[in-house]
Amino acid sequence: MQAKKLKIVLLYIAAAAASGIAASAKVEQWRYPTLLAGLTPLRLPLEASAGSELRSRFQVTWNEPHYVALVFPATTGNPDIDRTINLAAHSPLSREDAPVFDIQWRVVEGSTVIGQGSGNQMPTAVFGGGFSRGLVFGQFPARNGRLYQVEASWGPNFERFLSASPILEVGVFSASPSVGLAWGRELDGPVAYSFALVGVVLLVFGLVLSTRKH
Repeated sequence: MQAKKLKIVLLYIAAAAASGIAASAKVEQWRYPTLLAGLTPLRLPLEASAGSELRSRFQVTWNEPHYVALVFPATTGNPDIDRTINLAAHSPLSREDAPVFDIQWRVVEGSTVIGQGSGNQMPTAVFGGGFSRGLVFGQFPARNGRLYQVEASWGPNFERFLSASPILEVGVFSASPSVGLAWGRELDGPVAYSFALVGVVLLVFGLVLSTRKH
């Protein structure tokens, strides 16, 4: 009798655990839109009408270093600008050979400067594909839930790039969150449904065993 009760209890516990795992995987799946958006918490178009400086607040969702980049269309329609961007993207061997983007940025939290950078330096990273090209000009540490403000200003030598509709982008620098989300999107659905099925089966076994006579 005691052995039977123990089996029933264990089946119910296992069913509850499987259901909990299924629910957790499903909740994680529901969070994907927010998590994916959090990979690039700020995309700010740079326009001539905005003057020569701008500032914007944003909140991060990842405890990861974040980059600040200039993102251009893959083809701007201006051969001279395209050549300049291509030269910057192909990592010149020396500072003297690199093009200059007359823009500066800094990120502050309250009154504290968290990070700063300049287009006068060589890009620290390059990203993009068929639709856009991004030039990273530095990074800063960030914490989940914190509110930051990016401040950018540019000089007259940058104004010619404004016709190409560049975007000042803040994003997660590390690739690991993106890889994790990619794996999660593939696995969380099957995991949720599989453990839900296991939970139902265990629950049924427990009910059958509890109603079975000696």
